[in-house]
Amino acid sequence: MQNNTLPILIPYEPDVFWEEIKKIVQNEVSKLDSAKPPAAADEEVLGLSYRPLYNTNEVCKIFKITQATVYDWIKNGILKPVKIQSRVYFYTRMFSC
Repeated sequence: MQNNTLPILIPYEPDVFWEEIKKIVQNEVSKLDSAKPPAAADEEVLGLSYRPLYNTNEVCKIFKITQATVYDWIKNGILKPVKIQSRVYFYTRMFSC
């Protein structure tokens, strides 16, 4: 039986490719964090620091990607979701893995 592997058209090894994607994501998130005003005191919970959450649609808008790409990033470990009840969110700190 023959091994029918297709050549990859990306000029990087998969590990190097995903590291580059992580760097791009980190860079974009750091731009967003620096553009945000500081959190208001009423948004803080006693004993916890303020950590904004992004939903899937917001992540799609930030990176100009589809929901399928977000789910691929989750599958590949680039993004780590936080499930609250039946909804999926992402901490901004998670973008800087």
